[in-house]
Amino acid sequence: MKEYFKFHQQWISMCRRILKPSGTLWVSGTYHSIYLCGFALQ
Repeated sequence: MKEYFKFHQQWISMCRRILKPSGTLWVSGTYHSIYLCGFALQ
């Protein structure tokens, strides 16, 4: 679980690095991953 959460943190960090301040990030996932992803986004 910790490694999976770390994966989400890493790709979110990469997106944040290249997105403009007014950029938009669309996230789609399954019930297997969307909750951890949402927590990492917070």
